[in-house]
Amino acid sequence: MSVRKIFLLGNGLLRQKSCEIGFPLSKEDTSLLRDLADTLANFKKENGFGRGVAAPQIGILKRAICINMDGNENKYFINPIITSYSLDSIKMFDDCFSLPNIMAHIYRSKNITVEYYDEQGKYYQEDFSNDWSELLQHEIDHLDGILSIDRVLSLRDIWSRAEYLNEHTNS
Repeated sequence: MSVRKIFLLGNGLLRQKSCEIGFPLSKEDTSLLRDLADTLANFKKENGFGRGVAAPQIGILKRAICINMDGNENKYFINPIITSYSLDSIKMFDDCFSLPNIMAHIYRSKNITVEYYDEQGKYYQEDFSNDWSELLQHEIDHLDGILSIDRVLSLRDIWSRAEYLNEHTNS
């Protein structure tokens, strides 16, 4: 198990674009996927939440994402690209491992189409909606050096996590 350090807001690496990964996967890239999964599982265990992590968040500028929505099976997205966005959007609070005490109230497209490869190099073009859509948009943004706070329409849309939890768990 190789749990990696999560890079935080202010680290310049989070603002850089990631490089594509070639196939077949190298030992280094296979290890990267394992590290993403281990880091995600550890974060969720320690913090009680967490659904996805992108390679730049652990200091690797490669286009790889690990998502685990149900606590069972990891799903890998290698070289993902969003090819279409719906006009319908959802306003949501976006949180991020790299911004641990910040919530960004932003809009995301309700539906997207993503082209990507799995860890075996199999190509997919798949439609995603709601939770999957917003999460993939968030993680793919990381691959392009974009953070959730870059998506706010106003500084008033940036909240502390403590105030968000106070406001949304006591209602």
